[in-house]
Amino acid sequence: MSQSSASDWEAGTVLHIFTPTDDIACAGVTQAGNPCGWRLEGGDKADARELLAEMSEKSPNAALDDLPELARLVLCRKNHQNQAGRVISRWKRAINTYISEADRATEDVTEVSNSSETYNDIIADLSRLRITPAQLRTIVDEHISERRQEPVSNGSARSTPPRSTPSFPRPEPSAEPSRSKMSKLKFFK
Repeated sequence: MSQSSASDWEAGTVLHIFTPTDDIACAGVTQAGNPCGWRLEGGDKADARELLAEMSEKSPNAALDDLPELARLVLCRKNHQNQAGRVISRWKRAINTYISEADRATEDVTEVSNSSETYNDIIADLSRLRITPAQLRTIVDEHISERRQEPVSNGSARSTPPRSTPSFPRPEPSAEPSRSKMSKLKFFK
């Protein structure tokens, strides 16, 4: 996982530890399947907040080692300490989901970055060939027009219906590319 996504990680938020009032409640569930709702107090609350802050400074993977201690602190001692295994499993799934989403977001940013570099490379290549984007559009249009008229393997003319192409400004007649420039664009053949 990338460093930038790890630095955005906030353990208490990802693990859903805090209540809407920024308090910490027991992470266990009642026999009826409802959240316990018991609010942590005193030392356990302070220790849990400190541990969550320390976990947030680590990578999400490194923070996995702290989950048993966190469970001990945020499960009420009276009724729910026996749920530690289930709570830790739930937290591990939450962390793994966070890691997957962060990695996916990083891949998306990388993909956009790579496509921008490709576009910039194309523009630079056109500049080196002294071909403007409008001239390239003319070359492409001519090529498409020629391809529509090519015979297919059975000897009849290709009957490709005209496609709608975006309208680009056409260059002045004096700005037509030379044949030598067109021959450099072999990828259209």
